Amino acid sequence: MSHLPVFTLGELKLFAAFSIFLTCYFVFAVGKFPGMKIDRPGAAIIGAVLMVAFGIVRPDAALSAIDFKTIVLLFSMMLIGPYSGISDLVFFYHPAPVAVAGQFVALGAGLCWTMARLVPRRPMGL
Repeated sequence: MSHLPVFTLGELKLFAAFSIFLTCYFVFAVGKFPGMKIDRPGAAIIGAVLMVAFGIVRPDAALSAIDFKTIVLLFSMMLIGPYSGISDLVFFYHPAPVAVAGQFVALGAGLCWTMARLVPRRPMGL
């Protein structure tokens, strides 16, 4: 007669966290969950909800981890970008749209690098 192993609650939470993490990163790498209409943002939201639902992360800790300024910035860019007409101007009327896109990427990378050096760093958790 064989006995099934007994797992502690901590071990089950660790397994759940690891499974959620790997599944989310699989979706991030592939771009979409196979056979379903779950893309990267959907996987991030579902993963966050599952982490709270399984008790891996406390709800107050999950809420405090959200940077609402970044969320508002990204949301406003997603709303304003398609209606501004800049993408039409660059990609339909410019003779070398790929070169312009590369210049935008280089400009963005340069600005990120500059801001990372100008903004003072503060310890995590403050």
